[in-house]
Amino acid sequence: DSDRRAQGISDWWHLARCGTHESDCRPPRAADFVSRPGALAQDVPAAFVGKWQADWINRAGKPTQAELDLPAAGKGSWQTYGQSRTNLCVGKQGPVYVESATPEQVVLAIKMSETIAGCDDSQLTLTAAPGGGAPSGKWRSGGEVTLKR
Repeated sequence: DSDRRAQGISDWWHLARCGTHESDCRPPRAADFVSRPGALAQDVPAAFVGKWQADWINRAGKPTQAELDLPAAGKGSWQTYGQSRTNLCVGKQGPVYVESATPEQVVLAIKMSETIAGCDDSQLTLTAAPGGGAPSGKWRSGGEVTLKR
Protein backbone atom coordinates (compact mmCIF):
# COMPACT_ATOMS: atom_id res chain seq x y z
CA ASP A 1 0.00 0.00 0.00
CA SER A 2 2.82 2.46 0.85
CA ASP A 3 4.59 1.52 -2.42
CA ARG A 4 1.43 2.34 -4.38
CA ARG A 5 1.10 5.68 -2.50
CA ALA A 6 4.77 6.54 -3.16
CA GLN A 7 4.31 5.77 -6.87
CA GLY A 8 1.23 8.01 -6.93
CA ILE A 9 3.19 10.88 -5.40
CA SER A 10 6.01 10.31 -7.86
CA ASP A 11 3.54 10.29 -10.79
CA TRP A 12 1.86 13.46 -9.51
CA TRP A 13 5.21 15.23 -9.05
CA HIS A 14 6.37 14.23 -12.52
CA LEU A 15 3.14 15.48 -14.10
CA ALA A 16 3.29 18.76 -12.15
CA ARG A 17 6.93 19.41 -13.00
CA CYS A 18 7.08 18.15 -16.57
CA GLY A 19 3.51 18.60 -17.75
CA THR A 20 3.45 15.01 -18.98
CA HIS A 21 3.70 11.44 -17.79
CA GLU A 22 6.47 10.85 -20.33
CA SER A 23 9.96 10.18 -19.03
CA ASP A 24 11.62 13.16 -20.75
CA CYS A 25 12.05 15.07 -17.49
CA ARG A 26 14.69 14.36 -14.85
CA PRO A 27 13.40 12.83 -11.62
CA PRO A 28 13.38 14.91 -8.44
CA ARG A 29 16.37 14.99 -6.13
CA ALA A 30 16.32 15.84 -2.44
CA ALA A 31 18.13 19.09 -3.25
CA ASP A 32 15.13 20.18 -5.37
CA PHE A 33 13.09 20.55 -2.20
CA VAL A 34 15.62 22.51 -0.13
CA SER A 35 15.79 26.30 -0.15
CA ARG A 36 19.42 27.35 -0.13
CA PRO A 37 19.88 31.15 -0.32
CA GLY A 38 23.59 30.74 0.38
CA ALA A 39 23.86 28.77 -2.85
CA LEU A 40 23.25 32.05 -4.69
CA ALA A 41 26.29 33.75 -3.17
CA GLN A 42 29.08 34.41 -5.66
CA ASP A 43 32.03 36.76 -5.77
CA VAL A 44 31.16 40.23 -7.05
CA PRO A 45 33.36 41.91 -9.69
CA ALA A 46 35.13 45.05 -8.37
CA ALA A 47 33.08 47.44 -10.56
CA PHE A 48 29.96 46.56 -8.55
CA VAL A 49 31.36 46.36 -5.00
CA GLY A 50 30.46 49.06 -2.49
CA LYS A 51 27.61 51.13 -1.10
CA TRP A 52 25.26 52.57 -3.68
CA GLN A 53 22.23 54.81 -3.67
CA ALA A 54 19.63 53.43 -6.05
CA ASP A 55 17.01 55.75 -7.60
CA TRP A 56 14.00 54.65 -9.66
CA ILE A 57 10.34 55.41 -10.34
CA ASN A 58 8.11 52.89 -8.54
CA ARG A 59 4.93 51.32 -9.95
CA ALA A 60 2.83 54.16 -8.52
CA GLY A 61 4.98 56.67 -10.44
CA LYS A 62 6.80 58.00 -7.36
CA PRO A 63 10.56 58.63 -7.23
CA THR A 64 12.03 56.06 -4.84
CA GLN A 65 15.45 55.54 -3.28
CA ALA A 66 17.24 52.68 -1.56
CA GLU A 67 20.68 51.85 -0.27
CA LEU A 68 22.44 48.85 -1.78
CA ASP A 69 25.48 47.48 0.03
CA LEU A 70 27.28 44.96 -2.13
CA PRO A 71 30.40 43.31 -0.62
CA ALA A 72 33.01 41.47 -2.70
CA ALA A 73 31.80 38.13 -1.27
CA GLY A 74 28.82 36.95 0.75
CA LYS A 75 25.39 38.47 0.98
CA GLY A 76 24.74 42.16 0.66
CA SER A 77 21.85 44.30 1.86
CA TRP A 78 19.04 46.44 0.43
CA GLN A 79 17.00 49.04 2.27
CA THR A 80 14.38 51.21 0.64
CA TYR A 81 14.21 54.68 2.20
CA GLY A 82 11.01 55.92 3.78
CA GLN A 83 8.04 54.49 5.62
CA SER A 84 4.62 53.32 4.56
CA ARG A 85 1.46 52.45 6.48
CA THR A 86 0.32 50.20 3.65
CA ASN A 87 3.65 48.48 2.87
CA LEU A 88 5.52 47.06 5.87
CA CYS A 89 8.51 46.20 3.66
CA VAL A 90 9.44 49.84 3.02
CA GLY A 91 12.22 51.02 5.31
CA LYS A 92 13.30 47.51 6.28
CA GLN A 93 16.67 46.02 5.39
CA GLY A 94 16.71 42.78 3.41
CA PRO A 95 19.46 40.45 2.19
CA VAL A 96 20.82 40.56 -1.35
CA TYR A 97 22.29 37.49 -3.04
CA VAL A 98 24.21 37.30 -6.31
CA GLU A 99 22.45 34.95 -8.72
CA SER A 100 25.08 35.32 -11.43
CA ALA A 101 28.12 37.49 -12.05
CA THR A 102 30.39 38.33 -14.96
CA PRO A 103 32.80 41.29 -15.22
CA GLU A 104 30.11 43.12 -17.26
CA GLN A 105 26.93 42.16 -15.42
CA VAL A 106 25.61 41.07 -12.01
CA VAL A 107 22.13 39.68 -11.37
CA LEU A 108 20.93 40.27 -7.81
CA ALA A 109 18.13 38.59 -5.85
CA ILE A 110 16.69 41.00 -3.27
CA LYS A 111 15.02 38.68 -0.75
CA MET A 112 12.76 40.94 1.33
CA SER A 113 10.63 37.87 2.14
CA GLU A 114 13.48 36.72 4.40
CA THR A 115 13.01 39.88 6.48
CA ILE A 116 9.21 39.97 6.65
CA ALA A 117 6.95 37.14 5.50
CA GLY A 118 4.74 38.38 2.68
CA CYS A 119 7.20 40.93 1.31
CA ASP A 120 7.95 40.61 -2.40
CA ASP A 121 11.35 39.48 -3.62
CA SER A 122 12.90 41.35 -6.55
CA GLN A 123 15.52 40.78 -9.19
CA LEU A 124 17.87 43.59 -10.21
CA THR A 125 20.39 43.31 -13.04
CA LEU A 126 23.39 45.65 -12.87
CA THR A 127 25.47 46.41 -15.94
CA ALA A 128 28.98 47.87 -15.73
CA ALA A 129 29.47 51.33 -17.17
CA PRO A 130 32.02 51.84 -19.90
CA GLY A 131 35.04 53.67 -18.51
CA GLY A 132 34.43 52.57 -14.93
CA GLY A 133 31.52 54.86 -13.95
CA ALA A 134 28.53 53.84 -11.86
CA PRO A 135 26.73 50.73 -13.09
CA SER A 136 23.21 51.00 -14.47
CA GLY A 137 20.38 48.83 -13.20
CA LYS A 138 17.22 47.28 -14.53
CA TRP A 139 14.39 45.56 -12.64
CA ARG A 140 13.08 42.24 -13.91
CA SER A 141 9.98 44.22 -14.99
CA GLY A 142 12.16 46.44 -17.19
CA GLY A 143 12.20 49.59 -15.04
CA GLU A 144 15.47 51.54 -14.99
CA VAL A 145 17.52 52.05 -11.81
CA THR A 146 20.23 54.71 -11.47
CA LEU A 147 23.10 54.01 -9.07
CA LYS A 148 25.46 56.51 -7.48
CA ARG A 149 27.93 56.34 -4.60
